[in-house]
Amino acid sequence: MPTIFNIYRSKAVLIMILALLIPNSLRAQESAESIMAKYVAAMGGIDRLKALQSVRCSSHIWINGLEGKMTLTAKWPSSTLMEFEYPHSKLRAASSGGVAWSEPSAWLERQRLDFTLPKRFTSNMTVKVEYYRRKVDIKDVFWATPPATPRGFGYPEDFIFSSLLAFALNPQKTDIIQYLGLRSEDGSTAHILQLIRSTTDTQEVYFIDPQNFLPFKVSLESRAGIVKEVRYFGGWYKENQITFNRRAEFYRNGLLYEAHNETGCLVNPQLGDNIFTAPEAVRKETKKK
Repeated sequence: MPTIFNIYRSKAVLIMILALLIPNSLRAQESAESIMAKYVAAMGGIDRLKALQSVRCSSHIWINGLEGKMTLTAKWPSSTLMEFEYPHSKLRAASSGGVAWSEPSAWLERQRLDFTLPKRFTSNMTVKVEYYRRKVDIKDVFWATPPATPRGFGYPEDFIFSSLLAFALNPQKTDIIQYLGLRSEDGSTAHILQLIRSTTDTQEVYFIDPQNFLPFKVSLESRAGIVKEVRYFGGWYKENQITFNRRAEFYRNGLLYEAHNETGCLVNPQLGDNIFTAPEAVRKETKKK
């Protein structure tokens, strides 16, 4: 009959065996800097990433039961455009050179802004927006209805990739990145990075796969650690030696509310500046209000 001593001794031996099976890369002492360096390398390398001129990504999307197509287009240094096509409606929203606009959509009108802006604008009004890493002056805003998400005001590296990559390419002294260690998460081992932005009341926790150093999960939390949203990523692939993900799922309160599938991206497509400019119809509609 096994004794307590034998049971504990067996567990100790098992732990020692498991420790020997862990790759040296996992047992080595890591830091926020070392994990970030490996993450940037896995995404394509800092030189390639900083040399990007434009990216266009298209996905099949599902949002609260509504299926459609989403296209995100970005042109460095500061132009972004998001387009949604649904069975009975379309949405476009963009920002470039301090000008932001969106076309009306029934879906759009039901969304909530993540920051507060005036309801009416005039051509000489400048709106101060605290956006991650930069203070943005939004001038000559042409809105039939407000955009559903601040992605329309984003900068390309954050808009196409993530806040973590934006931080890696342009770190700010007022933002904090911390390494929280190696632990099990959702049945997988993960390096944990916490990004705390100085300009928002949220923090982002990234769960990095120790094999490919790409995030498979991101948790958006309040400063008090209350989870607001969880995102999952997968299907990583390379296009022109830059890494993108084919799948993404977004959860709030444990419920799936948005999913992107079959995402495909083009690197450095030829783009005209006019695609980021508000259509004349949007300008006229706004002037009437």
